[in-house]
Amino acid sequence: MISKHGAPSLATGLCSLNPHVDRLVQSCFMEIDKHGQVLRREFHDGVINSNERMTYTAVNGILTDRDPEALQVLRHSTAHVMAQAVLHLWPDAKIAIGPAIANAIHDAIGVRFRHYPIRPEQVLQALRE
Repeated sequence: MISKHGAPSLATGLCSLNPHVDRLVQSCFMEIDKHGQVLRREFHDGVINSNERMTYTAVNGILTDRDPEALQVLRHSTAHVMAQAVLHLWPDAKIAIGPAIANAIHDAIGVRFRHYPIRPEQVLQALRE
């Protein structure tokens, strides 16, 4: 949406989580027990850089409609977040390829991997064969 002055509105500009654009955020990390009571909370300043443009319709599709395409986007993005968290906690960790990537490899080159984790060198070997 463009304002009357020709500039993007707050909804599509500064306040929008556009893909691959840094945005300043303030996050609250909470520990909540099984009864919903907040046991601990911390506030932190940070920067977020999203991979996908999520509309309210897409989020609703994930949360209520269980839309398979929307769920795939969520799962894919979550896998990246988890990988980054693991590398942050354990910098020497090696990120392996799991079933979702294995299915994409099969679709692309016709090779089916049956044992996980799959290492990049295994994919390269399969391509050579």
